[in-house]
Amino acid sequence: MNIGNKLKELRIENNLSQAELGKILNTTGACISSWERGRTPVVGFPGNQPPSLRALQNSPYSYKRK
Repeated sequence: MNIGNKLKELRIENNLSQAELGKILNTTGACISSWERGRTPVVGFPGNQPPSLRALQNSPYSYKRK
C-alpha cells in the first residue's frame, strides 16, 4: 500500500472529505486528491516533512497503530 492509498483509507475511516482534510492540513482538497491518486508525490522523512504532513501527524485524526 502506498502513502496515497493509506491517506485515503484514513480519511474515509475518519469520515472526512478531501476538503475537510485539506483544511486540517492547511492545504486544498485538490492537493489531497492529487496525493491520493499519486499524481503529486508526498515526500519527506521524519523531521524533514512538509508542514502539512507534520500537521497530520499531530492532528487528532492521525491514525493509531494497532
